[in-house]
Amino acid sequence: MRHLHIDPLGGVAGDMLLSALVDAGASPESVAARLSAALGRELPLRFETVGEGVLSGKRLVADPLYDEPLAETLSEIEAIITRAPFSDDAKEKILGLYRRIYEVEASIHGVAVERAHLHELAALDTFLDLAGAVLVMEDLGIASWSCGPIPTGSGTVTCRHGVLPVPAPATARLLEGMIVFTGPETAEATTPTGAVLASFFAKSISQAPPMVLEEIGIGFGRRKGVHAPNALRVLLGGKPESESVYEVKATMDDITGQLAAHLMGKLFEAGSLDVTIQTVVMKKNRPGIVVEALCPAEKLDALAAAFFRESPTIGLRYQSVGRMTLERKIVEVETSLGKVPVKCSYYLGKLVQSTPEFDVVRKLAEAAGISLKKALGKVNSEIQSSELRFLRSEMNVEGSRKWNK
Repeated sequence: MRHLHIDPLGGVAGDMLLSALVDAGASPESVAARLSAALGRELPLRFETVGEGVLSGKRLVADPLYDEPLAETLSEIEAIITRAPFSDDAKEKILGLYRRIYEVEASIHGVAVERAHLHELAALDTFLDLAGAVLVMEDLGIASWSCGPIPTGSGTVTCRHGVLPVPAPATARLLEGMIVFTGPETAEATTPTGAVLASFFAKSISQAPPMVLEEIGIGFGRRKGVHAPNALRVLLGGKPESESVYEVKATMDDITGQLAAHLMGKLFEAGSLDVTIQTVVMKKNRPGIVVEALCPAEKLDALAAAFFRESPTIGLRYQSVGRMTLERKIVEVETSLGKVPVKCSYYLGKLVQSTPEFDVVRKLAEAAGISLKKALGKVNSEIQSSELRFLRSEMNVEGSRKWNK
């Protein structure tokens, strides 16, 4: 799973995040083409290489077109995004970002979301920041996000509503739930577009999570930092898959072994990721079993139906739990007994386990006329001594690769 960590060195702004992602390897030409198609006119998107001290990165080159109005109401924005040539997932994310801004604007002014109007954020540059960032993250294959503590800046800022404190009311509301601090700058360090992008996508944490670092990008803003660079850094890397699943349990003292085995099969058919059965002692000292299944949220109802249809239980217990899985690849290895598929599991890019396919080894043992125990020992020994050890420091296994002894 590819992870993006936002390191807000001098704050967060939409153009800074977009520039940092381009510096990390995204194609501005691809994004510009899709944004232009969505608007029905060419939208220039040009980045320059800049440096400040020892830092070097990209900065979005300002264009007068960015200041032109695009849409003031949510319905107008929805119409533009709905007909845009973006993926359904990208459209949903862009609309979610805009809806969040309109909800905050509506709550500040005490009006319904449908009646809320944007002012500065109604310009083209807001669309460029939000839609551009979503499209770039999609192109980079980013699946999860995190963000370090965000400096807001201090002092005042002047807008159409007059002179406002920093962070402005909308920015402060958009940053709810994030770790923030004032920072050294007497200026607006974090903008509304930066705030909504960080809070919509990222979990706020105090430091970057463990990952295999692949790319680093730095995006500069247009303001000159006095005490800190007006820059944002992104770290891209691979990390273990994590997800939320449901743990579903049923305890029974009136089920036979045959029926329990049948139930296990039906639970897998209903979408279970794993099923276990444990023996327990229940009330009145009766022996019984606990059947426990893991499933994605969307399969919870199907699993409940299987439990009630295929077993005598009259109740279930379930809860949401976290689940982390390792990166896995299947590698075909040539052994003295024959070809054996080997499941290789990686943690943060390092091979931590290699397991030969049991059923294949069993068939090879039968064909060779030797015990399964001896065949497993032989295959495992040959796997460990073969060129498979190369994978202990490499995760770039494409599909099924073969090594000969």
